[in-house]
Amino acid sequence: MQLRAGRFTLRRLTPSDIDAVVAACQDTEMARFVPFIPVPYTVDDAREWLAKVDRAWGQSDERTFAIIDHSQDESFQGVVTVRLHERGTVGYWLAPWARGRGVMAECVRRIVDWARHEQGIEQLLLMTHPDNLASQRVAERAGFKRIGETDQHDSPFRDGSTTAVLFELR
Repeated sequence: MQLRAGRFTLRRLTPSDIDAVVAACQDTEMARFVPFIPVPYTVDDAREWLAKVDRAWGQSDERTFAIIDHSQDESFQGVVTVRLHERGTVGYWLAPWARGRGVMAECVRRIVDWARHEQGIEQLLLMTHPDNLASQRVAERAGFKRIGETDQHDSPFRDGSTTAVLFELR
């Protein structure tokens, strides 16, 4: 399955993405804001994560898409994940080399459009670390509204905090 978002294609991850995933996940800011990223991040971590993502496509309502940029030789940019149920969540991360160009806002808008119009989802949630202002700007540009804070004890951030900024799309 593939979706188009301007100059980007959103598609399932493949083993050919492993090296780019490993390179992206070396970024300390990503590890700071994405609780499940091991430090250091290895090829084995990427393989394990890719297998988990692949299983989720067949066994759950979770869909993780690789972001591929056609204007840069089909280069890997990051990922967007959506859980396809009411009040399901949207999550994302972007490789350091892809930041600051509006990539993620465009891709999140496309995933949201697909979830709403092709999957029948009306309400989605999104959570960010309170210090992750770039991610909060992406959420707002993608149409989410900040509704407050929430506690996520089950997946604390690397700094130990469990408070996240909560966004909603209706």
